[in-house]
Amino acid sequence: MRALMFNGISLVVLASVALGVSALNRSSRNTILLWVFLWLIVGFLASERRSPIWIQRSSFTHNLSEVRKSVLRLDTVLADAAGKLPLLDADMVRKLKRSGEKAAAKDLPGTLLSLGFIVTLSSVVFLRKLRPE
Repeated sequence: MRALMFNGISLVVLASVALGVSALNRSSRNTILLWVFLWLIVGFLASERRSPIWIQRSSFTHNLSEVRKSVLRLDTVLADAAGKLPLLDADMVRKLKRSGEKAAAKDLPGTLLSLGFIVTLSSVVFLRKLRPE
């Protein structure tokens, strides 16, 4: 059920961004270049640890990673494994707890707000270019 929710969120955002970007240009070559710029360059800038929060929230990949972390809850699985598996030494328990802390979602409300803004902006761009015949 959680995986379906994550897939639904990612499909809605991806479809709206694709429609918004495709509405910006008439030629497919320019659209592809703009799409690659938006996805790869902004994603690369957001992957830096010291990047500002507004750059991280503008990245589609970073936002979906945060949603995935909160929906799939790998942090709780790792914490449970650290506490319940009997044959682990202290070093392995510490590593599992540290990995669980890294796998935790940092800011889900801000991420969902950012994804909502991306969807709204893409929809506005698409609907402004849409011309009914």
